[in-house]
Amino acid sequence: MQFKNLLKVSLLALFCFFMVPAMAQNKTITGKVTDSKDGSPLIGASISAKGSTAGAITDINGAFKLTVPASTTTLVVSYIGYVSKDVLVTSDVVNVTLDANNNALNEVLVVGYGTVRKKDATGAVVKVNSADFVQGVTTDPLQQLQGKAAGVVVATTNGDPNGGLTVRIRGTVSLTGGNDPLYVIDGVEGADPRALSPNDVESFDILKDASSAAIYGSRAAGGVIMITTKQGKAGKAQVSFNTYVASESYEHLMDFANASQYLSMFQSFYGHPMATFNPASPSTTSNQGANTNWYKALLRTGLTHNENLSVAGGTDKSHYRASVTYTDQQGIALASERKDLNARFNFDQKTLDDKLLITMNLQATHTNANYTDGNAFSDAAFVPSVISEYDPLNPGHYQYINNTDETNPVPHLTDITNTGAINKMSGNLRLDYTLAKGLVISPFANGSLGNASYNLYLPPSNLLSAVNDQLNYTLNQTTVPGELLTDGDVDKSSTADYSVTYGIYANYKTTFGKSRLNLLGGYEGNQFNNTGLRVAAHNFNDITNYPNENIGAANLVTNKDINSYDNGFTLQSYFGRAEYNFNDKYYITGNVRYDYSNKLGLNNQSEVFPSVDAAWVVSNEDFLKQTTWLTSLKIRGGWGKVGDQSAISPYASQFLFGSTGNLYYDGATGTWLTSNFSTQNQNNDLKWETVTTVDLGVDFSLFQGRLTGNVDYYSKTTNNLLFDYTVPTGGQYFVGTILANVGTMTNKGFEFSLNGAIAKSKDFSWNLGANVSINRNKIVSLSGALNNTQFNVTQSQVGSTGGLGISGAVSQIGYLKVGYPIGTLLLPEYAGQDGSGKQLFYYNKNGSRQTTSNIGDLNMADDGTGDRRFYTTDPKFTYGISNNFTYKHFDLVIFLRGQYGSKGFNQNDMNFTSLQKLGTYAVLASAAKDHITSSSEPSSYFLESTSFLKVQNATLGYTFKLSENKYIDKLHIYVAGNNLYTFTSYKGIDAELTTAGGQTGIDQAIAYPRTRELSFGVNLTLK
Repeated sequence: MQFKNLLKVSLLALFCFFMVPAMAQNKTITGKVTDSKDGSPLIGASISAKGSTAGAITDINGAFKLTVPASTTTLVVSYIGYVSKDVLVTSDVVNVTLDANNNALNEVLVVGYGTVRKKDATGAVVKVNSADFVQGVTTDPLQQLQGKAAGVVVATTNGDPNGGLTVRIRGTVSLTGGNDPLYVIDGVEGADPRALSPNDVESFDILKDASSAAIYGSRAAGGVIMITTKQGKAGKAQVSFNTYVASESYEHLMDFANASQYLSMFQSFYGHPMATFNPASPSTTSNQGANTNWYKALLRTGLTHNENLSVAGGTDKSHYRASVTYTDQQGIALASERKDLNARFNFDQKTLDDKLLITMNLQATHTNANYTDGNAFSDAAFVPSVISEYDPLNPGHYQYINNTDETNPVPHLTDITNTGAINKMSGNLRLDYTLAKGLVISPFANGSLGNASYNLYLPPSNLLSAVNDQLNYTLNQTTVPGELLTDGDVDKSSTADYSVTYGIYANYKTTFGKSRLNLLGGYEGNQFNNTGLRVAAHNFNDITNYPNENIGAANLVTNKDINSYDNGFTLQSYFGRAEYNFNDKYYITGNVRYDYSNKLGLNNQSEVFPSVDAAWVVSNEDFLKQTTWLTSLKIRGGWGKVGDQSAISPYASQFLFGSTGNLYYDGATGTWLTSNFSTQNQNNDLKWETVTTVDLGVDFSLFQGRLTGNVDYYSKTTNNLLFDYTVPTGGQYFVGTILANVGTMTNKGFEFSLNGAIAKSKDFSWNLGANVSINRNKIVSLSGALNNTQFNVTQSQVGSTGGLGISGAVSQIGYLKVGYPIGTLLLPEYAGQDGSGKQLFYYNKNGSRQTTSNIGDLNMADDGTGDRRFYTTDPKFTYGISNNFTYKHFDLVIFLRGQYGSKGFNQNDMNFTSLQKLGTYAVLASAAKDHITSSSEPSSYFLESTSFLKVQNATLGYTFKLSENKYIDKLHIYVAGNNLYTFTSYKGIDAELTTAGGQTGIDQAIAYPRTRELSFGVNLTLK
């Protein structure tokens, strides 16, 4: 018994002898892993003891608990998307902060129906992150792309808050289509970016070449812009509030002669003073003793304010983000304004053991708009400064001006009611279910709904002339007195549109050996519909106090006053993609899409759009692995074909029969009836325009990513160009024109982008980015055949000057010409002035080159035999330069953009330079120096350089350090200026002319001036 007890004690002692040292060799470490930038917990971060197999993963709060050998001195902490860190163990509590991995090569690009790492991309895709966005007044998300990406040109047509943007990716691809890219917001194709708050945007991914955009087939000819909105992160709820207030003023106005200059020029030119105003015989062609700046009479200092509130958060299973934004932008023109209320909700949830991911997005926008009458700005340019805004015989009342075609411009902004109310809603739902390892199946559905109502009201007044409404309808001057002396006019319209997209796709990813394979295939269906109704009425007895209440009380409604439409079409598609990568060195990607649409001709309702591209990561080859300064070098190339359906409206291929707008007398009933006849020819061969692109590029990263960039060459060919051709009537054609696929056009160019960290230290950093784009557009052919009808066309006149007193062939200056780019102008060649100040022009007389002051002496033929010359207006290159500085808590951004080598026809200079205009119209202050005594005629004299450099944005900000504050996580304040200054020799209002339609290269911008904005803003994030 004693032996057994002794044995037990001995065994216990032996156990303790071995266990105590073992226990003493382990220790427990606790801590937390967070984001170094915002302090948010990193859920699922990996922590391991260096030299040991011990490891742990952080929980929902970013916390971990890890038992490690007592000898452990270093922990290895890693997290996807962050830079791994070795942390010394100095105590039992180790808190770690990780830096986001800013290596551009690991950046994720959003492509059609998926994503790809930048280093794995084979197409020409460029990303613009929210970190690259400028601060200040931004009411349209697309403004953030201005000058940021090579090959992407974003231009505003004017400063109207209700105006839009034009976006061109690698040039113009269609003569009749919209040329706009396809916008895809969180997977919703064809979404409206203007309905999205700029505060909700996380990034833009621009698919520039056909090889990357072919997955979208017939909708991608203008390129594709993928817009990704901000999502919630795992962790506690994060509340953010962003706001700014801004003042807006005009950037530049044309310099018209003031009263002193005007009277001096009048005296010098006519040899006698201008007649003074006589109350007994009032005239608006006399000197009224005024000094009116008519442009400034229409303008004010605009005030804009924006408020954005968002709440975001989530767990390791779900994420959410909700935001609401309100913007009130008061334009600088009297009465112009736009108010937007925007709300968005993003949500995703994992379920079924993480096999199913549910993603949902909802978006709603309400807009109230006050529109301006663009004719007011034309009148402001026409009326001389010596004419008073107010009636000299009735002070306090606007003056009725009747000396020329123009009227007093101010009442056109103050007295006319022109409003719109616009509502837009959209949503999408996607289910990603992991069916097997590497195989995910994704059914989805998207929908959008919009409606709008517009009201135009002209009160009884002798100050107003007819204006165009939102549907470009002009009041009939023969049945409705233009001055609206006693009766008012009303024009009301409403529109509604909806679209539904549904489909399913499957994605399979696998690896074998050194190979990675990614396969995608799916189906998508689209239904589009839009309707509209418009009613106008005239000659109300008295609607001064009831401007839009009872249209039935009108005394006159014509057959042109009522209009309605109901259009729709479908688009059915199958698509697929295969991506193969061997050893992270050799990549090949193929895309294909089959599209069928019922809005095309019966013979061409479907098309296949394929693409293929490949890449070679040269830097991963053994012979370059020891090159320490070269981080990455990739050579890529691709070919693809995409289509353009924007140029074809529903029913454009069908024979249409409808009202001609004319009346005929029915003798049987003794009444006038509306006549009906064919309004459109049938074209069963109508099909999509197709754009084929070849792209070759090089991407590089040097010095551990401190210097990155790319170079691209592309060649785009648009075949089956759509254009309206003249056809003979009486045989197979009932109408004199037909929309047909005939021509060919090319765009070729180079793109260069470079980004570098010029300086980087603890307190100071400087990052510089620059891009240059060169694009050469050329019309190759406008000829072809349809139904045995030959179209032998070498050029077509599409644009004119519309100048004062200018008409006939000399005014027809805008041309589409084979061998030349869009924006080609045909102008008389300026030869100087004679001794009396008359303009001279070169012309051919009896085989010799001579000059004449009579424009009628010129041969105006446009076939190359005449005396006019063709001039091109497109720029040699466009560019953007961004500078980002930080010093301690200060940040400074300076962003520049511009173009070089472009030209533009300054119609405004032509209209207001001739001294012959004195006494009737306004003239520019420079007219005295120019001393043109003859009428101003279109010529190369008014073709000016439109090269410019814009200081697009400058922002100075300060971030407060609030680590000890219990409630505020981040507080950033800033002052910003947008469109601060333009360096240019151009004498017009703005050197950035329109790039749309036949008026390309012609400055007709007697319109809403572009604005300069100065703002103060606050970005606040709560803990």
